[in-house]
Amino acid sequence: QIPVVGVVTAGYPILAQENIENTIPWDGDSDCFALRINGDSMIGAGILDGKPGIYLRDRLDTALTLYQSGASDCIVLSGAADERRRMHETDVMFEYLLERGVPASAVIMDHRGVDTAQTVLRARAVAKGGRVIICTQSLYVPRTAYLARCFGLEADFADSDIHIYTDGVLRARLRETLAAVKAVYEGYFVPE
Repeated sequence: QIPVVGVVTAGYPILAQENIENTIPWDGDSDCFALRINGDSMIGAGILDGKPGIYLRDRLDTALTLYQSGASDCIVLSGAADERRRMHETDVMFEYLLERGVPASAVIMDHRGVDTAQTVLRARAVAKGGRVIICTQSLYVPRTAYLARCFGLEADFADSDIHIYTDGVLRARLRETLAAVKAVYEGYFVPE
């Protein structure tokens, strides 16, 4: 039996309760536990017609504001290739920032940012023990902060909720719930 030890909210507000409320049959390792995840989020950042979608644009605009204010001296762009569209997220983001006056020398490209865990691990390498500011929507902050703590990355978060997001709420909830479960696994096993 694996004890279900509580509830973790994958969105906002952050909620964590610990108490054994149930058990799940399990024949494996006795040091396991399970969490019931309640989550709320929005659909992924994405590229639309070769341009940043609204979520990604909000993140980029937040990073741009921080850069222009002097709070950051560089911007790390993390993303993965979109084979269907034959483009790379980071290339689209790079062009967006160049069009807004950010010099290419102030941008660090992470073409292997296939998920939040990989992005956090590479941000840790770029930071070399320093702090980073992660620009993301508030509903992703708990999961990203958890991974940053697990991987030893000192991080602050900049709220990128510039717009009100209403599309894809059901899909977003499912995606974020699954991503939170995945993050618990990744945080425990620290993929180096």
